[in-house]
Amino acid sequence: MSVLATAVSVVACKSAVDDCYPGGTARFQREAPADTFCSDGILLRAGFGDLAAAQSFVKHLRAHGLRAEAGGHAADCVIVDERRGPLSACLWIEFARNRFGVPLCWHTAGRRGQPCTPPGWRDAVAAPRNGTASPSIRSA
Repeated sequence: MSVLATAVSVVACKSAVDDCYPGGTARFQREAPADTFCSDGILLRAGFGDLAAAQSFVKHLRAHGLRAEAGGHAADCVIVDERRGPLSACLWIEFARNRFGVPLCWHTAGRRGQPCTPPGWRDAVAAPRNGTASPSIRSA
């Protein structure tokens, strides 16, 4: 599975959020901008319209227990730009576009698989799927 990585995204390891962030995944989802949260069960994603907003969210996550970097690499969360991929060296996610050009991230321990998208998300080739995998935008 994979998560959508359009615009500017904050992608976090679900296990780290559940272990270190008070309120865990439920709080992460509540604090993500409206209708931008999605998860493949391994990664959590919150979407932002600009880098400054994503950086502010990461600062908030760090203030409440998550580590943004350790040893020069992304630790528990990373900012991902839809054009450049992860903005910090990151050993735990992969980034690519599927055959329709949709930017995706997935955990290195898994496979790209079907993307999970936020509720109501659609592009030119995808129907709304309410935060679940969308078979119409399968990876290449």
